[in-house]
Amino acid sequence: MNTDEEAKSDDDYNGLVGSWWQRMKENERLRKAAGHVSFFLVLVLYTSLGAKVFQVLEYKVEMRNQEQVWTHLQEKRQQLIEQVLNLTSLQQQQEDDGVQMVTDEPGTEELVWQWLREYEVVMEESEGAGVSPLDTQIHTRWAYTQALFFSATVLTTIGYGNIAPSTVEGRVFCMVYALVGIPLTLSVIADLGDVLASFIPANTFENRLPKGKLRAVTTVLLILTLLVGFIALGGVLFMWQNNWTFMEGFYFSFITTTTIGFGDLVPATSTLCMLYIILGLALTSMVIELVRRKYASSWAQMKQLSSRLHTLSGPLAEAMRKLAESGAGEVEMDEELVRELRDLNVALAKVQQEETGTETVTTGNEDAWAALLDMAAKKKRITVVMYESNV
Repeated sequence: MNTDEEAKSDDDYNGLVGSWWQRMKENERLRKAAGHVSFFLVLVLYTSLGAKVFQVLEYKVEMRNQEQVWTHLQEKRQQLIEQVLNLTSLQQQQEDDGVQMVTDEPGTEELVWQWLREYEVVMEESEGAGVSPLDTQIHTRWAYTQALFFSATVLTTIGYGNIAPSTVEGRVFCMVYALVGIPLTLSVIADLGDVLASFIPANTFENRLPKGKLRAVTTVLLILTLLVGFIALGGVLFMWQNNWTFMEGFYFSFITTTTIGFGDLVPATSTLCMLYIILGLALTSMVIELVRRKYASSWAQMKQLSSRLHTLSGPLAEAMRKLAESGAGEVEMDEELVRELRDLNVALAKVQQEETGTETVTTGNEDAWAALLDMAAKKKRITVVMYESNV
């Protein structure tokens, strides 16, 4: 085989290896993406199945209880109407006969108030059972969409409190469901936050800012502004959907995103709210991840410098011991120790420059370290003069 053929064969081989390596890299990305998607789908499946179990355990019991409450409410309402009508009829009859009217008799007003209080007690009980006296029919709270919404609030620890299991079976299942589901949900949300953080070019943006302490503060503030903007967007959406004021929508979005979940405001439909919950918590996790990444690099750098100082502490202490014993005279410095001290001095100067945002003049120091390193490399002894002063 001639030289040209050998070169062509090498090129073909390199191209084949490069293509294989590229496919491997692309497959790695696909595997990671499939892992993220599968993780999220596991949570969706877990939430959906849990909602169905809650519906099976609670729906029939709730319907039976609501029918009883509804019937009792209607009976009490009809009773109040008949009592008032009878009293009105008796008053009209007495007025026609010219006798003292029943409304003028002692105790009549107290009797009417008693009838009204009895009806108000029944109304309060019906409200607690989810039956409104203004509704003309029963509305279950355990329809599948509502059960799905409840499952999402359990897993995200928001818990608005507008709906909760009332049966023993439902409450036991809720505890087991939450023990397994909450760690799963937190893991998925953290994973989503990590994925979203990878799409935010925080480092690129930060590098465009002036150096100094304000760079880190500005970056963090801009990331937090992104979170506040998302909450404001939720305020607009919920204001439009539920006929709330913007302040009510913003308040609900904040309470939801921070998983406080008072339950004093609950949206009319749950589909948008569930989507907002997942995105909001993922965005919160993203903000935390970006801030963590910001300070992780600084922490790693300081840890590296600390490790180098620890490594140098032994040889440096030995050199200082010899210097102290000699008092004044000549000390032989190891070349590697001098080089490490020089590099450490440069690293510390760089960190200080990044923190302060000012250019550090190191020309004199560089010349001194270069001269010292040259002397150590030639195994020359360094003369150190120690003297006392009255200053």
